Amino acid sequence: MDPKELNRIMCAPTSEKVLRSTDIPSLDLYLDQILTLVADKTGKDASTGGLTKTMINNYSKDGLLKPVKGKKYSKEHIVQMMIIFYLKGVLTIGDIKRIFDGVYSDEAFTGDDLISSYDRFIDIKATEGELCSSMIEHLTKENGLDPDKTDEFLIMLMSIISVCDCLKTSALEMISAKYPPIEKSEKPKEKKSKKENEE
Repeated sequence: MDPKELNRIMCAPTSEKVLRSTDIPSLDLYLDQILTLVADKTGKDASTGGLTKTMINNYSKDGLLKPVKGKKYSKEHIVQMMIIFYLKGVLTIGDIKRIFDGVYSDEAFTGDDLISSYDRFIDIKATEGELCSSMIEHLTKENGLDPDKTDEFLIMLMSIISVCDCLKTSALEMISAKYPPIEKSEKPKEKKSKKENEE
């Protein structure tokens, strides 16, 4: 595998089309309208790994989305959906819920803040290909790895995956440090039935 091909692979995810908040109408949308909008802007629909009705319904059931009034979703809801969509490849639904619960527990944090945070993330995401590419270049040069050799290609793969694992572990530690898990209180003792009390 030559360096150009490797660089193309590293940059591919960041060249994907994205949905920006400016693409989302200010009017609230029905579920079908959201799926059409996301598919048009990202090029991904239910058959190619995009958002689906089932996903969105599950996000609502799991308490990841703010409660919906009627059957229409606001711009904030749609941004929540997109954030979940990006994070769920690495984090569990429970981890994502902790993040949302945490940011919304800050009374100063509003729906507009979530939307602007999403837009900044999308801008940063566009530059991640360069970061990945320079990291791979550093990895290969510093360790004298040649991806054309099977054994060294394997070493490269394992090293990249190890970096991914390290970053994921760091992200999880950051979540735990900022939003510690809520300790479940002991279940209250069940009340005895009237019959048991009489005995």
